[in-house]
Amino acid sequence: VDRDRGADRHRFRFRARSRARSAAEGRWILIRFPIWTAVAASLFVFAGLTLLLVVPPVVMAGALVLYGAGNGIKTIVKGTLPLALFGSSGYASLLGRLAMPTLLAQAVAPTLIAFTLAGSRPERLVAILATLALLNVLLSYALRLASPRNERAS
Repeated sequence: VDRDRGADRHRFRFRARSRARSAAEGRWILIRFPIWTAVAASLFVFAGLTLLLVVPPVVMAGALVLYGAGNGIKTIVKGTLPLALFGSSGYASLLGRLAMPTLLAQAVAPTLIAFTLAGSRPERLVAILATLALLNVLLSYALRLASPRNERAS
């Protein structure tokens, strides 16, 4: 019985180390390649919104997963990308300034969405959001092209 407990503890430790290693590798990718991560997150959001327009309702769960994954990754990118591009000096005030346009957009969005939905079908709203997501993909990629050479090589 004691040997079984020891074996169980060993298996548990191995699994825990393996999970920790996978999580650390995931964080490493997000921190090491913040611009590529931003591009990928933008692509996920765009793909999710585009799929919502073209797939049958049965398959929409996949579109929602892509959209949610892109939003989740983008949340992490909001913290790592400014740090990678501008360094740690004045990081907190920079994040505050970068958050202002997002907060203003979130404040105005309900009114704009109400006007859009009042005058047309919901598909039009999703198409507008997909177009904005495509613009985000293009801007993220432009940021990659404009970044210093050492970041572009990675």
